[in-house]
Parts: sequence; structure tokens; C-alpha cells
Amino acid sequence: MNHQEPLIETTIPTIALSVKVDAGIIEDFLPQIEEQRIVIVHCQYPNKIGKRTHLCKTTYLIDKSSGTKSKLLHAENIVFAPAWMPIQEGTTLKFTLFFSGLPKTCITFDLIEDCTEAGRFYVLNIQRKTDDVYNVIIETTPISFWH
Repeated sequence: MNHQEPLIETTIPTIALSVKVDAGIIEDFLPQIEEQRIVIVHCQYPNKIGKRTHLCKTTYLIDKSSGTKSKLLHAENIVFAPAWMPIQEGTTLKFTLFFSGLPKTCITFDLIEDCTEAGRFYVLNIQRKTDDVYNVIIETTPISFWH
């Protein structure tokens, strides 16, 4: 039987987050960041019960007013499904996501992991910033983080 869990909602507290990203990755994306306004989302997930994790490639930023999806271009420090990576209980997983640019008219957007797995996550109502670099905390315990 195919059972699909509902999306898990989380709030967005203001945080200061430091995630190490390979300098070569930044160099590779710098022209796009400057020309196309690549969006960078630094995520942290405080893991309370997990053993392993991954991210679905169908993770998007969605402009609240137009519904336009910004495509996930690259991820650092997390693997894509179907692969899994171990995650130690009681640690905080920090990873960075790179997306194609949001529409210039975008004011608010959502981060959605759009997959069929139980426990997919989303972060709603992220306020647009001029530098398009964001820090979010995933406060829930999505099943996709601890299968």
C-alpha cells in the first residue's frame, strides 16, 4: 500500500549560520550568481532521532505570488535520493542548496521538497532579501531524515 504523509510545516527563526562551501563551487557559480541571481539557501536540521538522510532532486523555491518554481541546481553536504548518508543522532546537519533565480517581482517564497516520500519538508513564507542568501532551520523531524 502506498501511504503518503502530509507535508511538515516549520517556521523560520532568524539565525546566524556558518556553512563551509568548497571555494571551487562558489567560483563555478559566481558568474551565475552575479548575472542570473542564483539563490543560496543555507539549511540546518537539528537531528534528534535520525540515522541517515538524503534530499529529493525535486526540491524547489516557489514564488508565492506567481507560482514560478526556481530549480535546484546543486547541493553541498547532503546527498540526493536514492543515495543515503549517515547522520548522527544529536547533531545538526548543515547543508547548502543552490537554486536558479527567483522572479524579480518575488517578495515571498516557499522552500518545498516535492517528492512522494513520507516526511518531505517545507519552509513557508521566506521573505525575499536583496542578496538572495538565506538561512533556514528545519525544526521538524521529517521521516526522510531518519529512515
